[in-house]
Amino acid sequence: MSGGHLKVLHLRGSCGLYGAEQVILDLVRHQPKLDVEPLVMDFRRPDDDEGPFLRAAAEQGCRALPLRCRGRFDLRAARALRQLAIEEEIDVFHGHDYKANFYGYLALRNLPLPLVATNHGYDRQGLRLAFYHFLDSRLLRRMDAIIAVAESVAEAMARRGIPRDRVTIIRNGLDPQAFVSLSLSPQRRRQLRADLGVPDGRRIIGTVGRLEPQKGYDLLLAVFARLLADAPDLHLVIVGDGSLRDVLAAQARELGVTDHVTFAGVRPDVTSILRVFSVFVSSSRSEGMPMAVLEAAALEVPIVATAVGDVPYLIEDGVTGKLVPPGEVSALACAMGEMLAAPVKAVALGRAARDRVESRFLAQQTANRIVDVYRRALGRLPGGAEGHSLAARTRQ
Repeated sequence: MSGGHLKVLHLRGSCGLYGAEQVILDLVRHQPKLDVEPLVMDFRRPDDDEGPFLRAAAEQGCRALPLRCRGRFDLRAARALRQLAIEEEIDVFHGHDYKANFYGYLALRNLPLPLVATNHGYDRQGLRLAFYHFLDSRLLRRMDAIIAVAESVAEAMARRGIPRDRVTIIRNGLDPQAFVSLSLSPQRRRQLRADLGVPDGRRIIGTVGRLEPQKGYDLLLAVFARLLADAPDLHLVIVGDGSLRDVLAAQARELGVTDHVTFAGVRPDVTSILRVFSVFVSSSRSEGMPMAVLEAAALEVPIVATAVGDVPYLIEDGVTGKLVPPGEVSALACAMGEMLAAPVKAVALGRAARDRVESRFLAQQTANRIVDVYRRALGRLPGGAEGHSLAARTRQ
C-alpha cells in the first residue's frame, strides 16, 4: 500500500456465473475508482481452463488468476496463495465463500494483512455442505471483518454463534444505467424466443437461479401447471443449472407441462433473456438479496416474489411488485395470475421497482462501503497499517 492505494485479493470457489459472482464482478469494476487495485482468483483444478468467472473478470479489465487446487484440502494451493500474497504485496484478503475463507486463513493468518469475508448466503443444502458451513462459522469468528449481504444472512450467522456486532450488512447493488440501452430489436427478440423453444404468441413466465431446493422451483412448477390449465398461452423458462435439474424435469413430465417448460441451463445472455419475460418469479424458500431479482427490477420486468431475506426491501406488495409468503402455492398462484391479468398495472409496478433499485441498490454505494470496511480493518492492525506496504508491515 502506498499513499492510500490498496491491493485487494478476492478469492471465490466458483461453480459458474451466478449471483455471488456477479456481485464480485460489479465490486471489482468499481474499486479502481476508489484507489483499490483488485486481483480476482478462483479455485481451478490443474487440468481446468480458467472458467467463466475468471474470463468475465478479465474481460472487464481486472487481473484474474486461477488458484490451482487438487482437492478439498491441498497444502500446495495454500502455499501458492501465501507466496502470491507476499509477492504481490496484497493489502487485504477478501474471501467470498467457505472454501476461500478456509484457504485464506490457512495461508495468510500470520501475515500482517486483514482477512475480510463476505457471506453471500447459506443458499445450498445437504449434510456435507452443512458440515462446511459449520466449519465456516468457526473460521468467520477469526476474520478481521465480516460482511453479510442481507439482514437475514447476518441473523443466520448469529444463530451459528457469530456475534451480530461483528457483522456489517452491505446489500448487493448494481448499475441501473448499464441496463438502459439493453433494448432488444424485434429480430433479436424472435431469435431469443426461438432459442428458448418458446412458440410465437406465448407469454413467458421466467426465473433465473441455481436448481437447488431453496429456490422453490418445485412450487413454481406446481403453480405453473395450475395457471396453464386456464391460460394455455403461457410458457415457463427456468435459466440455470444445479442438482435438481433431472428431478424438476421429471416433475414437469408428471404434471404434463413439458411442452410449455424450458430448462435453459446456464446462459451467458441472462440480461437479454430477462427482456423477453412477461413476469419474473422468485419462488425461493430462503434468500439473501438475489441478484436476479435486482436485475429484473433494473429492466422493469414485473416481479412476483416470496417474502424471504431482504427481498421485501426491494419488492413491496402492490407498490414495486407482488410479494407472497414463502411456500404457499395458492398465494403464489394468485399473485402470478393477477400480474398476468393486468399488464398495464404490471408495467407500472416494474417501473416502480426500477426506481427502488436506483434509490437503494447502487453498486457504487456497495463498493464505497466495502472499501470503508477494508480501511477500518487495516487501521486495527497492530501499529496501524495505512500507508505501509505488506513488505514494510512484515518488517515491523
